[in-house]
Amino acid sequence: MRDFKDILGDNFTSATSDVEILKFPHRYEAALTVASDIDNASYLRFTAIHLLLCGRGVIRPGSLAWQTLGFKINSVWYDSAAGGVHGLGLEFADSFFVISDDVSMGMYRAISDGRFVEDESDGYNSAEAIYGWLKSGKIDSFHSFLHYSRDQVLPILESFYCWCEVKGVPKPSVWINHSIGVTPTGLCPRRFRPNRIKRFVRQSARALLDRSWRSFSKGLVWYAGSTPGSKYYINDVLAANGLRYVWLNVNDVFSNRIDLPEQNYGGQLSILDIITMDDGVKYYRFPRCYGKTHSSQGMG
Repeated sequence: MRDFKDILGDNFTSATSDVEILKFPHRYEAALTVASDIDNASYLRFTAIHLLLCGRGVIRPGSLAWQTLGFKINSVWYDSAAGGVHGLGLEFADSFFVISDDVSMGMYRAISDGRFVEDESDGYNSAEAIYGWLKSGKIDSFHSFLHYSRDQVLPILESFYCWCEVKGVPKPSVWINHSIGVTPTGLCPRRFRPNRIKRFVRQSARALLDRSWRSFSKGLVWYAGSTPGSKYYINDVLAANGLRYVWLNVNDVFSNRIDLPEQNYGGQLSILDIITMDDGVKYYRFPRCYGKTHSSQGMG
């Protein structure tokens, strides 16, 4: 029997030779990114999650991150040799609220007299923290301006963009819509709005089941941040300052899938789609996949 060296001749590579794996092995092409939003995040929770997902160090018992994440020494994640849980070292950034809501931190929060002050969370200044995370690349995406009008948001947003220019920090180019029911500042073309009568009937039924007027009122809200004439319109400022990518949260979420539908642009395939807003601004729209089990509602 002839051995491989006789068959392959000069193309033979011995078992002791170095083998280099191509960056994109033929014939496969793949891309992976993590799209995250800041829902229900406090200072300690945000910090701990990023240490786990993006850090390369070891999270040790007794640390704030360990306690916040609820780790146990008998966890399958625990490495006894290292004395803790290893960070995964993934490279991705998160989103942030410019203005906080009831359960999530932001840079600012509204107070009873209508003014905005720097937000605090877990005893830390959230505004200072978020500025720091923007500088370090841990944050790169807007997560809406909630229910605040253009007149309320604009001074804060202009100040924010000024800070980015002075500090040389890239302005966020990604927008991730928050829940429709509480976020009229979200970005989405008017043509995607559902039939108003059907929406009214559906939400009325939900309000009766929940016995909650709040449930009903949420059903009447729709994204209007890119609709000229709306008091929530803010898209012109975002577009002028480098926004390029959007997640609409409308027919662009795929459950239990690891692949995304592709668009064909002149022979080039892309998971991005070009979307035109009501004011004529064009963005790259991206969808999201998430895992969903029979016992849970899934995660974005």
